[in-house]
Amino acid sequence: MWVALHEVTHRTQFTGVPWLREHFLGLVSAMLAEADPDPTRLFAALGRVAEGVRTRTNPLDHGGVSALFASDTQRAVMDDMGGLMSLLEGHGDVTMDRAALDRIPQADRFARVLRARRKEMGLATRLLTRLIGLEAKLNQYEQGEAFIAAVEARGGPELLNRAFERPENLPSRTEITDPEAWLERISEKRADRSRH
Repeated sequence: MWVALHEVTHRTQFTGVPWLREHFLGLVSAMLAEADPDPTRLFAALGRVAEGVRTRTNPLDHGGVSALFASDTQRAVMDDMGGLMSLLEGHGDVTMDRAALDRIPQADRFARVLRARRKEMGLATRLLTRLIGLEAKLNQYEQGEAFIAAVEARGGPELLNRAFERPENLPSRTEITDPEAWLERISEKRADRSRH
């Protein structure tokens, strides 16, 4: 029942926000439209690996091997998709925890165990999850929850709900890890609209 709450939250997100389903499918279509077995992408991927070595960053951090071989357009779509999915997964976890608190016995224990399992992996499992992009997916839960906590600390659920008003209000993957940047951008948009 506890896990079902999380899935019902996702169902509610996609049915309760009129534009969300179409926007999500548009992102998926944009990714697929760019699918092209272009051999030059191998050289671009090698360049990203070399850049990662030079800057001491891991080129697999943002989606695994698929992100490594993605075109610039796909990488931009992946950024939008990463922001959206982090928001939805974090929102799903937060909503599930709040809804389950007084309705499901031991819900707090379930939440602790699930979060611990996401973090505690052996070296081989961690490497595999990084290669296939699952690590980025698992990070979405934690980053989304932290984003929601930061936004709600500033303006409660009402401020968070601004993310669901229109596609342009969704946080990017960068803004998910920097809620202040999202808050600043959203404040500027509201000020611009009120001037017009």
